[in-house]
Parts: sequence; C-alpha cells; structure tokens
Amino acid sequence: MLDSKVQAKINSTIGKKAIVVPPELEEKMKNDPVLAKGVMAKVEGLIAEQDIMNPNPRKGYLIALDENGNIAHACVTSEKMSVSSAEFIEARKAREEKHDEYERLAEESALKRKRMEQETDERYYQTGINKKVVSIAGYEVAGILR
Repeated sequence: MLDSKVQAKINSTIGKKAIVVPPELEEKMKNDPVLAKGVMAKVEGLIAEQDIMNPNPRKGYLIALDENGNIAHACVTSEKMSVSSAEFIEARKAREEKHDEYERLAEESALKRKRMEQETDERYYQTGINKKVVSIAGYEVAGILR
C-alpha cells in the first residue's frame, strides 16, 4: 500500500472497490462458506463505517486481506482525500480510548451518586432516631412514660 507505484495509481480506484485475497484464503473460502461470509461481513463493515465517516459517494476502496481473512491493509480514496490503514488504526484507537474514558467517567459518576444517596439515607435515618430519642426523653420528663 505504501509503495510509490501503488500511491501513484491510488486515485484510479475512485468509484471502485478492490479486494486483494491471498491464494491460501481463497482456497479456504471455497471450502468454507461460513468463513467466506465472515470475511465479507468484515469488508462490508469497514465500507459501512467509512461511508458513515465520509458520506462522499465518490470513494474508492483498496482492501488487502491476510491469510486468516482479517483486513491487513485498507485504503480509502475520494476526489479530495486519501486515507491509509495506519490512519484508520490510529483513528479507531483514539475513538476507543475516548469511549473507554467516557465509560470510566460515567461509572465514577454513578458510584459517586450512589455514595451520596447512601450518605443522605444514613443522615435521614440518624435524624429520625435522634427525633425519637428526643421525643421519648420529652415524654419521660413530662411523666407520660412512667
């Protein structure tokens, strides 16, 4: 993908989808339709994700698979941009890190809120007990509870 000859011709993929399948994987896919469907689901997932991120209809895809059916390299081109798989990976990692951070913050907030609710319940419980003690003491002083 990073070869200068590939980069020089990369814009010729605009409007097309090219998938490079190694011979070993092609043989596996011929013998295992479940694997073939799984590989196509991965490719279609990548394309759908890119369509969401860049709704430009004039895009081209160059996707290279490894012998296990995983996406080894991917390049998306359009008339105004070209993104390689290294940028995909970095962007995805950044999104995942941000998502993990948001989840951690949400969990901390939920725990903090729960702790505050428990402290409030404890205070009301203690206040209620104190009022009962004061009431009982008042009745005893008044001679009502003898």
